[in-house]
Amino acid sequence: MPISVHIERPTRKAIWLDTNVLIEIARAKAGKRGDVRAVAIGEKVASLARARRLLCIEAEQRSEMRDSPAVQDALDELSLGARMRPLYDVQQRQLLAGLQAQMAGTDTFTLTSNTFFERDPASEVEECLQRGWMLAVRVPTFPPLRALRATLKTDLHTWLENLRREKRAQGISFEQQLEQEFGGRFAAIQSSIREMQSALAGERISDPLNTDREIGVERGLMALRSLLDLRGTGATADQIREFLSVASPYRRALPCEDVFCQLFARLVTQAEGVEESDSSDVDHMALVVPIVSVVVTDVVLAQAIRRLGLDNKYQCNVFSMRDADDVIRTLESF
Repeated sequence: MPISVHIERPTRKAIWLDTNVLIEIARAKAGKRGDVRAVAIGEKVASLARARRLLCIEAEQRSEMRDSPAVQDALDELSLGARMRPLYDVQQRQLLAGLQAQMAGTDTFTLTSNTFFERDPASEVEECLQRGWMLAVRVPTFPPLRALRATLKTDLHTWLENLRREKRAQGISFEQQLEQEFGGRFAAIQSSIREMQSALAGERISDPLNTDREIGVERGLMALRSLLDLRGTGATADQIREFLSVASPYRRALPCEDVFCQLFARLVTQAEGVEESDSSDVDHMALVVPIVSVVVTDVVLAQAIRRLGLDNKYQCNVFSMRDADDVIRTLESF
């Protein structure tokens, strides 16, 4: 049966800006030459946010700018404290809601605002504006951790490009890959737990993206936590396996799962090569497209989202910086 998911959106329209937009805004604020289109978008967003007509949502961008204080400052000045929960948390909360709906046998359920936000973002902004200041903490990245993240990012890029070439050589279509993605959740959890067991036993880790033993343990613990949370609903092991399977209409209806699986299937079956930022872009879109009203990202990703119809499905206007005039017109209509 078709499953309908109602998403409880923020009380104000919301926008999410890609890191590349924030970088250009930060450059201009520092007196350097920034892209005039990004600057114009930033000025309009700042004006509407302070007029209490718009929310500029922080959602995962900070992970890409840990060592760029100026870009973090630009984000803080626009978001005024409005931020989403981390991606893993939002995904897990959606999985729990979907499993509970499946157990209840209902064909309609709601993802409340608390699924996406720890606190009401409009209230966060109001408190910041009333105080007239906000507190931001900058924690420098431990150099070995910075180096490890850079290595993992490169390894992930290489793995994704090799996977894309393999899928293209096999003639795997987008539709075929999409079914594999929807069916891969339970297998991924099992794989992470096995890798953790190997790491704890001092055995060789087979995952090419997970050669560090501490990371193997961490990923396994997160997978265990996910299963324990699902069991906490009262579901049996068979019910959880059914929910995480490719055939479950409840999991396929979850916005995070839907956007992620569609964009990832497109990424590994496309003719063009994979870019280094593509993996994080897929994560970001899975998080924000279902909940905000406007997304400004790169041209290729914006076009992919439109081609897949995800912008219409989730009532999200998706633009790139080259669409600056359209972005501003849309914001002024709010």
